[in-house]
Amino acid sequence: MQAIQLRGVRTRNLRGFDVSFRLGTWTNVLGVSGSGKTSLCFHTLHALAQHWFLSAMAPAARMLLEEIPHPVLDAAHGLIPTLALEQGQERIGPRMRAMDVAGVDLPLRSLMVACGQAVSPVTGQVLRSWIPAEIADWLIEHCLGVKVQALFPVGKHTAGYWMQRGFTRAVVAGDACELEDPSRELAASDWIVVDRLVAEGKYRQRLGEAMGLCLASGGGRGAVLVMEVTGSRIVEFSDHPRCPESDREVPRATMGALSPNSVQGACPDCAGTGLVEERPCPGCDGHGLGEASRWVRLGGLSMPDMLALSFREMSAWLASSGLLEHPQEAIRQTASELAGRFDCLDRLGLGYLQIGRKAHALSFGEHHRLKLALLTGYPLSGVCYVLDEPSTGLHPSDASRMQEHLKALVGAGNTLVVVEHRLRDLAGDRVVEIGPGPGGEGGDLVFNGDLTEFVKSDSPSAILGRRSLSPSGPVPREFLRLEGATGRNLKGAGLDVALGGVTGV
Repeated sequence: MQAIQLRGVRTRNLRGFDVSFRLGTWTNVLGVSGSGKTSLCFHTLHALAQHWFLSAMAPAARMLLEEIPHPVLDAAHGLIPTLALEQGQERIGPRMRAMDVAGVDLPLRSLMVACGQAVSPVTGQVLRSWIPAEIADWLIEHCLGVKVQALFPVGKHTAGYWMQRGFTRAVVAGDACELEDPSRELAASDWIVVDRLVAEGKYRQRLGEAMGLCLASGGGRGAVLVMEVTGSRIVEFSDHPRCPESDREVPRATMGALSPNSVQGACPDCAGTGLVEERPCPGCDGHGLGEASRWVRLGGLSMPDMLALSFREMSAWLASSGLLEHPQEAIRQTASELAGRFDCLDRLGLGYLQIGRKAHALSFGEHHRLKLALLTGYPLSGVCYVLDEPSTGLHPSDASRMQEHLKALVGAGNTLVVVEHRLRDLAGDRVVEIGPGPGGEGGDLVFNGDLTEFVKSDSPSAILGRRSLSPSGPVPREFLRLEGATGRNLKGAGLDVALGGVTGV
């Protein structure tokens, strides 16, 4: 079987042993803290793959090699590209959310920009842009046989200005009049008449030409006076989304306008952090987004609406949105990628998590598994995943779902090298144990074989795994009691902490 072979590994405290990782299998790397697990997996295997990959890139990329310490070993064979997830501290910005950590933000915003509809936050009505031919078709469909007048707003100009340009009639306060009538004074909200005709198919071209002149003369705004039997009404149109109720133009939906990390998209009151003096910002209700995000909706939801939903709820929304069957291939692919990411998050036990939750409010285990979803959520094949305790923060009942996710990665043609600390979560195909002790007492290859052989062996980890938990001392009699805890997602929880003893949560 093909394998990644490392010869004479001497990185840090490792003592020059040979080890191999079979391709297409799941290998666990065990050992006490400080024995050399990280030195083998991350500072040798992953670092060597990075050197191998970057050395084949352009000179600008090869400069990154200076930041990666070269591992110490005699030889390596069979290397393949690696993707690594190592535990450790990283800087979390004040605007970072769970969706950013999981890599959901970018595809979600791109779908919103590509397919979102402009909706007035004042009326809730869908706003759209029109071209003259579409207005003509709308009039023939909805006002067939009715007399209509094509209009555009007077704006800041006088009646004389428009008369010099060949226009003779106006609609003032709902009544038609001649522009030269001295008794009528035009206001900016009144209308200039371009043409009078009937909404019929034979006048389609004339209707389109009249509305084209209206949009051109009215700065992109036009209207039609519909003179029905029951009364007259004015229907407005625009060549760009605009809310007639508030007389405001819709802000352009861009990637930046939907992100709190952009000047365009950040709430001006809190600079995108969602907080003002450590309290939710009243200007954005704590989501950190500016006004532009409230003018565009996708599948009935605005970006602030989505931030209040969980990953599982977003998955259900995506399935019902129609984006997975969109006629454009690029839209379908992005939606499919997003659906796969949501499914991955649910398999990792994170379906309950609110996508807009601030990253600094996540537990260590939640943050670690979100990064794991970012790393393993793409449908890759032929790579080696190097993972440090992927089950961190998981309840034992969720460990089996994690294992199924990792098995699926192997089934897709990948190789797994997993640094594992909890022996009860041990799964996969093979085991490599480094030890027997920490620091100077470690660095040796203690075991290298199949998982079934490891369980029966006399290696330190195998012996420890066969031991059963037992009380560490006498039964405690005094407790520190907490009642009615409601911080974050707690719902009136209580806790008894044994004084003078150890309490496991």
